[in-house]
Parts: sequence; C-alpha cells; structure tokens
Amino acid sequence: MYIVVHANNFLLFNRKNHAHAIESIESTLEAEQRGKADAVRAKKKLEGEINELEAALDGANRGRMEAEKNVKKHQQAIAELRTQLEEEHSAREEAAKQVCQLHLFRNSCS
Repeated sequence: MYIVVHANNFLLFNRKNHAHAIESIESTLEAEQRGKADAVRAKKKLEGEINELEAALDGANRGRMEAEKNVKKHQQAIAELRTQLEEEHSAREEAAKQVCQLHLFRNSCS
C-alpha cells in the first residue's frame, strides 16, 4: 500500500509539474504570437512608408529633371542674348565711328 500511495503522489506531482509546464509553454507561445503579430504590423507600416518615400523620390526626381531642363533652356537663352548684345554693341560702335567720320568729312569739306 505504501508503494501505491507513493506512486499516486509521484503521479500527482508529475501531473501538476506537467500542467504547470504546459501553462508556461502556452503563455510563452501566446507572447510569441503577439510579438509576431506586432512585427507583421510594423513590417506592413514600414513597407507603406517605403512606398510613400519611393513615390516622393520619383516626384522629386521628375521635378529635378524638369528644373535641369529649364536651367539649360535659360542658359541657352542667356548665351543667345549675350551674343545679340555683343553684336548690337559692335554695330553701335561701328555706327558711332561712321557718324564721327561723317562729321570729320563735313568739317573738312566746309
């Protein structure tokens, strides 16, 4: 009888230990599941933010390319205006020389 009581106590003790171990494992599993769900939500949020940043970067690159195109267009216009200004300045100097020569010619003929 002593052996039976001792065996029953041993089985009861083991059953309680196993029940406690199962509860601990279940608790750990639930915590890991919550952690995984949080990680999945964070990943989705970060992926959304990455998509938004990529879209913003694409827009910024398009804007930069358009600005560079406008800068080149304005630089070309400036170069053309400088050439035109130099030509007009040369023409003005030439006209001034001709006026001066005309005045000298008139004065020498009088």
